[in-house]
Amino acid sequence: MKAFKLLSENFHDVLDSVLAAIEGVACDDTDVKQKKKIDKDIAITEGKRNKLTDMLLDDLISKEAYDEKYNDLVIDLHKLIDKRTMLESNIGEQKNISKRIARLRKALETNEILDEFDRVVFESIVEKVIVGAPNY
Repeated sequence: MKAFKLLSENFHDVLDSVLAAIEGVACDDTDVKQKKKIDKDIAITEGKRNKLTDMLLDDLISKEAYDEKYNDLVIDLHKLIDKRTMLESNIGEQKNISKRIARLRKALETNEILDEFDRVVFESIVEKVIVGAPNY
């Protein structure tokens, strides 16, 4: 509560610029752009896989050539899906950080005085707490 009081008293001096910088990083849309590109790559790869199947059905390629190319495309597709999953996770984390910063900013701007522990404010300020000494 003492730390929160110090933060709210000095909000306009230093903390505003710090929160703005953090928000800038958290609102970075690089992951969203990469996800859109990967979604396009997945669609292209799935299209190639479908064309390959059509070629096999039309007897334009041998079964061996089909199997080799098909396996390569499936491997590529799995890699792209894994990348997309990772990016979706990052995007979710960025949204979570943005919400936490917005709650912290609102609490600090209103200069609310905390007489008792507030879990929302605490979770907005602290990501994790480590209890005990590290083992070196």
